[in-house]
Amino acid sequence: MEIAHAYNSSYADLARGVKDRVVLITGAASGIGRLATLEYLKLGAKVAAGDINHDTLKTLASECEATGFAGNLFTCTVNVTKYDELYDLFFKTQEKFGRIDVVCANAGINPGGDFMSSKVPANVRPDMKVIDVNFVGVLYTSHLAVRFFRENTTAKASEKCLILTGSMASFQAMPSVAMPYSASKAAVLSLSQSLAIQGVAEGFRCNCINPWFADTNILDKAARLVLKGIPLAPIHAITQAFILATATEATDQAWVIDEHGLWELPNPSIKSKVVDQFMSRFVIGLKLKKALQRDAYKRYLSIAAIAAGAVAVVWKLFN
Repeated sequence: MEIAHAYNSSYADLARGVKDRVVLITGAASGIGRLATLEYLKLGAKVAAGDINHDTLKTLASECEATGFAGNLFTCTVNVTKYDELYDLFFKTQEKFGRIDVVCANAGINPGGDFMSSKVPANVRPDMKVIDVNFVGVLYTSHLAVRFFRENTTAKASEKCLILTGSMASFQAMPSVAMPYSASKAAVLSLSQSLAIQGVAEGFRCNCINPWFADTNILDKAARLVLKGIPLAPIHAITQAFILATATEATDQAWVIDEHGLWELPNPSIKSKVVDQFMSRFVIGLKLKKALQRDAYKRYLSIAAIAAGAVAVVWKLFN
C-alpha cells in the first residue's frame, strides 16, 4: 500500500494550534512520552503527566522548573493497569486545568520473557503483564478519555483528541518473546479505529501513532545490540506526530514513523456494501443515543411518539 509523507512543510504553522490545549499523557516521564510532554509544553500546552515511576516524574518536573514550563505541568504517579489510579489522574487534571482536551494513551512496556517457553509448567498462567499494560491500560485510558470528553463542553469536536501509541509491531506479527507485544500493539491499532467511529458520533477524534525503535532512554543494551547497524526512527518525527495528531483535524489515521521520518497511513478497512450499511446504521444509532441522553425532554417526547405509534398500530389491528 502506498504511504504518503504527511505535512512536510506545514508543521510550524499547525503546531501553533496546540497552545493552551489541556493534554493528559500516560507514560510521560520516559521514552517518547517524555519527549512528547516537553514538546507540548514548549508549544504552550498545559500538560498532566502520568507515570508509574515517581523518581522519573520528579526529574521531569525539575527539568521543567529549570526551563520555565513548571506552571503548565501537573504530575501524578499512576499505574495504568489500576483503574482507580487512572481515574484519579483524570479527575485531578480536570480539577486543576478545568477540562481535558487531548489524551495520549502512551504508557507501555517492552517484551518480557519467551511467552511460549517450556521452562514454565503448562499448568501455570503465563505472564500477561505486556497485555495488561499495553492494551488493558490503553482501554482504561480510552474509556476515561471519552467520559471526560463528554464533560468538556467548551472545546469544539475537532479540538478533543485521543492519541494511542501503537508501534511498527502493530502491522508486523512477531513470534516468541515479542508475541504478546505485537498482539497488544495490533489491538491498540484496532481500538483506535473503533474509537474514531465512536468519535464521529460523539464529537472527538482518534489517531494512532506507530513508531519504529528510537534512541530514547528506555532503549536498553539488549535492544541496542539487536538493532546494531539498523537505522532508528528520528526522534523529532515522533514528537511531531503527537503534535500533528493534536493540531490537525485528522481522525482514524495511523501515523507511522520509520527511519525516513513521519508518514500518514489511513487505517485499512474492508470495502463491503453490507459492512458500510451496518456501520452507517451503527453511527446513526450512536448519534441518536447521544442526542437523547443530552436532552432529557426530547427523550420523553421520543418515548411518547413511539408509544403513540404503537397505540395507532394496535388500533388498526383491532378496528
